[in-house]
Amino acid sequence: MGVAVAAPERAELLPPCRRRNVVAVLVAADGRVFVGSNGVALPLPQCPRIQAGMKGGEGWEICREVCKQRNHAERDVLARAGTAAMGGTLYLIGHERVCPDCMDAIQRAGVLELVVALGQSVPLPRIADQHESRSP
Repeated sequence: MGVAVAAPERAELLPPCRRRNVVAVLVAADGRVFVGSNGVALPLPQCPRIQAGMKGGEGWEICREVCKQRNHAERDVLARAGTAAMGGTLYLIGHERVCPDCMDAIQRAGVLELVVALGQSVPLPRIADQHESRSP
């Protein structure tokens, strides 16, 4: 049995972020595969967040405003998958965590499992519980 891949053409993915190249792959319950990234419309020779001395997780507004990053990879793949995300598994490659906004989007989309770069497969309700326990 073959797997239908709904991966975007190379020209559809934006050039990679200079700080971190992140890809999200969503395998839908019906086997279709969707790919999203954190690509930027205006790639610069160096990341302005690194130049400003910002730590990871800080200053994402600069990514949007300066480099014209539309989305994190997680939200990009969810937009590409649409309702097919319901019941699927999302693989996050190139990052070790999911920000709160992306976690909320993943939960709203009905994704059942999230596998993060470190190869840890965790059912989504367990990740959601951990996320809520860290929130103020």
